[in-house]
Amino acid sequence: MKPWKTREQGEEEHRRLKTLFKEDRLAFERERRRLISETIASYDDPRIRESLQRQQQQLDRVLRHAGSAENRFSLIRAMFWDQIVNRFIPATRGAGDNLRPDREKKENVPPGPHLTLVRRNESDR
Repeated sequence: MKPWKTREQGEEEHRRLKTLFKEDRLAFERERRRLISETIASYDDPRIRESLQRQQQQLDRVLRHAGSAENRFSLIRAMFWDQIVNRFIPATRGAGDNLRPDREKKENVPPGPHLTLVRRNESDR
């Protein structure tokens, strides 16, 4: 995917994709997948590419069975907060201690909250 040089180019691409979505959902989905693959392939580090591919596959797998736009939104929101609470916040804990070695390290700090994405049973629907 090429970065747009101007805001107008970005807006034009958005209009093109919006029109494609309205007129031909299958073609839109092919284009969406192509753009995602192109973006992932643009990273030089193979570990980053593999991580992005895994994350995209997980997102596609979860959203495939969402059933409605509202469910898709709820699932994406839950996955976002899962990343924040279970990955980002724990990764940043202790960063201040590494930056300021003169401070005492906190021992026996209880773990923070843990979110888990739960799939509903078919019988609950």
